[in-house]
Amino acid sequence: MFAVVAAPGPAQLVGADCGHNTAARFGGLFGLANQPFRGCDRGQVPAFGIGARGDAQPCGDRGDFGIRRARSAGGIDLRETDMDLPKNTFKVALIAGQQQIGLWVSIANAGSAEAVATCGFDWVMVDTEHTPNDPAQVQAMLQAMAPYPTHAGVRPGWNDAVEIKRIMDAGAQTILVPYVQTADEARAAVAAVMYPPHGLRGVSGLSRASRYGAIPDYTARANAEICLLVQVETKASLDQIEAIAAVEGVDGIFIGPADLAASMGYPGQLGHPEVKAAILDAVRRIKATGKAAGYLGSDQAFLREVISAGCTFTAVGLDIGVMLAGMKALVREWKG
Repeated sequence: MFAVVAAPGPAQLVGADCGHNTAARFGGLFGLANQPFRGCDRGQVPAFGIGARGDAQPCGDRGDFGIRRARSAGGIDLRETDMDLPKNTFKVALIAGQQQIGLWVSIANAGSAEAVATCGFDWVMVDTEHTPNDPAQVQAMLQAMAPYPTHAGVRPGWNDAVEIKRIMDAGAQTILVPYVQTADEARAAVAAVMYPPHGLRGVSGLSRASRYGAIPDYTARANAEICLLVQVETKASLDQIEAIAAVEGVDGIFIGPADLAASMGYPGQLGHPEVKAAILDAVRRIKATGKAAGYLGSDQAFLREVISAGCTFTAVGLDIGVMLAGMKALVREWKG
């Protein structure tokens, strides 16, 4: 990773780039002596003047960096930078008990994901369980959302260590594992997201997760910033909430309403009184364990009930559902 600066005379350090959009700014830097530039698209790095020495500042939750070495050629200063391990602000918020409002992302497209990231949600969940998403597409979506303050988690298709490893190598720090029914299955999920000795996640030194090797000691430090959420979504698994929550390494439990309704004998009836009662009871029990409770729904009144019961990470809609609702509303207005 390099910060590239043009300056008259001897090359000088005038700032550095966080890596969010370095290439897009290079053209604006060359030949612009004494003009300010900003080191981060998110606007969290103080501006430095070209030709005036400045010190690199941290880029919010996207990773601090420091200068490793520099070399000069033709008045252009190329400075290789160390990236710091990105802070998982979503995990920090859950630990603090701060309500996190999110959106489900099921459209497998980086441009669409980036558009969602501009909207101001605290978090989004990129779904691969019920979408055609693969790790390459997930990586593109994570890269598209990286410059924005919205935190992006990923739901793999199954509690599968190989699939989870590939998603995490793409840069995901928050993982939601579906269909976890027992404490043993929760322990398997913990093992999948953690490097040894706490787990069995395979080591790759040059993946996006380590910023292609630019994060010092990434493998030794990565576990601390991983947020593992497990999904309880059957009638049988409701009885295991306390046992699942007691598994070390589980940060939160998400209630999956659709599969839960089906397992209770009410397929497609998420609004059935027994299903709603079971969801509210589950959220209260999760909260009582000290772990974060999560939920996805579109019934706005019931979402407020779930939050009142103690839900901490609440997805209030689905990208494709919001899009369809908006388009259908336009059709009704203009075509009747």
